[in-house]
This record gives sequence, structure tokens and C-alpha cells, in this order.
Amino acid sequence: MLRQKNAARLISIYKSSRLLMAGYVFHHYNNIDRSRIDELGPMSLPIVEKYDGELIVASPVKTLIGSMSYTSMVIYKFDHFEEALEFYHSSEMTELAKFRDQVIEGFATVTSSHSETESVVKSGYFTTNFTAAQALQSSRFCLARR
Repeated sequence: MLRQKNAARLISIYKSSRLLMAGYVFHHYNNIDRSRIDELGPMSLPIVEKYDGELIVASPVKTLIGSMSYTSMVIYKFDHFEEALEFYHSSEMTELAKFRDQVIEGFATVTSSHSETESVVKSGYFTTNFTAAQALQSSRFCLARR
């Protein structure tokens, strides 16, 4: 019984650490072509899977406080910020953007989990002249791959 409790605890710690060490891609948007919106998800999922990501939210959203001009949200999770950047700036996503921009309008952002925020901020990523290519090449983002 003690072994099972220890195993469950280790699994819980592992899952928690995976949540802490993550990168996310957020799309917050309005549908501008409802007749084609259902095509977008199936087109993006193979790309997400190729970059070892996970679709964690794809839903309409409701504002609880403040104002919001966008009605839907998609969130993809990756093991690290670097992987989220690689996915977002991949040639596949650049190609998909041609279709996406005909179907939705809004904004997208790539963000780190709390545990990676300090290194991302220190890298200069959030400064206006720092490019995604610089982020991907920066030694601060060179993480050991699985």
C-alpha cells in the first residue's frame, strides 16, 4: 500500500512539474467565416502533434470582468517555451495562417509557464526589437530534448 501511495505521489509531482515547465500558444479571436471555421481545427492538429503539443482549450469564452472584444479561444501546450515558439513560427503554421486569416480575426501570443518566465524576460524576448529567430537561437532557450 505504501508503494502505491509513493508511486501516486511521484506521478502527481511529475504532472505538476510538467505544468510548471511549459510554453503556451494562445489564439483569442472572432469567427469571420463561420462556414469554414470547422476546417481549421483538423488542419492544425497534425502540426500540433508534429511539434509534440497538446490542444488544451478550444472554446467560446465569456467575460467575467472587464471588456473583451473576442469570443473564442484556443490554447496549445508544449513542454517548454522554446517548443511553443518553434511551433508558432514553423513553416507549417505560416502556411496555415493563410487560411486561418480568412476564417478568424484576433490575436495570438506565445507565453511561458511561471517557472520559465524569468529566463524568458532576461533573454530580452519581450523587448520590441527581439525577434523569434533570436529567441530560438538564444542559448537561454536551448533546452535538453526528450
